[in-house]
Amino acid sequence: MKRIIQLLKWRAYHFWLGLKMISIRKKDRIRFLFILQELSQWKTESLYKAMLDHPRFEPILGITQNPEYPGSEKTVAKYCLEKGYPVVSLDPRKTISEQLEVDMLMHQKPYYIEINPAHRIESNPGIPTVYVPYYLSLITEEWTVNARATLLAWRLFFDNAEDSDSWSKMNKLHGLNYCVTGLPMMDEMLIPQADLVDDWPVKDNRKRIIYAPHHTIGDYHWEGIAYSTFLDYCQFMLEMRDKYKEQVFFVFKPHPHLYSNLVDYWGEEKARSYYAAWADEDSSQVRVNDKYLSLFKYSDAMIHDCSSFTIEYMFTGNPVLYLERDSHHADNMSATAARAYGLHYKAWSEKDIESFIQRVIAGEDPLAGERRQFVNTNLRPPHGKSACENIINAILGKEEYHR
Repeated sequence: MKRIIQLLKWRAYHFWLGLKMISIRKKDRIRFLFILQELSQWKTESLYKAMLDHPRFEPILGITQNPEYPGSEKTVAKYCLEKGYPVVSLDPRKTISEQLEVDMLMHQKPYYIEINPAHRIESNPGIPTVYVPYYLSLITEEWTVNARATLLAWRLFFDNAEDSDSWSKMNKLHGLNYCVTGLPMMDEMLIPQADLVDDWPVKDNRKRIIYAPHHTIGDYHWEGIAYSTFLDYCQFMLEMRDKYKEQVFFVFKPHPHLYSNLVDYWGEEKARSYYAAWADEDSSQVRVNDKYLSLFKYSDAMIHDCSSFTIEYMFTGNPVLYLERDSHHADNMSATAARAYGLHYKAWSEKDIESFIQRVIAGEDPLAGERRQFVNTNLRPPHGKSACENIINAILGKEEYHR
């Protein structure tokens, strides 16, 4: 009975949101707030810029702390200052309504543990929230499909219809608020390499390989996302860096949360020492919290166990190696992610990793054609438009998005 009552409350709330959006769509200008906490996971910058250029929107960048990772907001503020973006500093103790007059808002992520309580949907029920995932469709775990923030959002935007339909089958509201538009990060990842500045620190003939480990070491993970092989291969990867320094320049790009987990697991001194070992300007570099589009596009290959990169790196067309932890990795993957994963080379041992590095140096890549076809077939927004155009049309209820 409690479950039925809760479902009725959620549906009533969405009915009210629909009425609220009717009035918002009649406004000359819609004040839209982006709540930002971490730079590397800000995947809606292109949507912000599209709204800046649109006569119906007044986008606002609000920067606040992540309760789990205090200090990450400083990198966002620095980046926005360099870009000339005006920002608002949000007080984590006050609701959005108490600080700003906005019509709609968007969080970076749906994880309530990482959202200040005063900024959550329940604390700001009068402001319709939209959710744009910071990753392309990856897993179909119950806790992701039915996360409270996604159930209460006015719209949850999807990258493709196949995965939207799959989520709907597990969703308590049966996809009531789902909308397939493509994601802004798809627009960004489809930008040609020639339109980007090469920000790699070396410009010689060495191959450029990214090592991107996930943060889920030991027991530091949620159900269904125990990916990390870092503790198995962290020292070996440094050995590979040293062994192939004449042929390869490595970038160590760990998940932003790996360091804090390592501090808990190893202690701060050992964690700091390991990161410092990669900051060798002659053969490697550390990249953690910055934007990484150019890093990807100007690389030659990637070695990783980071879930979101399973699809994202496909846009480069470059060879990519997945570091296997067990034989069940694909069990909870979305259909799109499973296809992308199938186009990875796989490593179950140190020998497999070194063989991949040697193939990259030699220019051997038999899966190249299949990866290009995968991008063209699976990773383009619908309706022949950009994802940002589709999202704006969905908010305004225009063209292909009338509801």
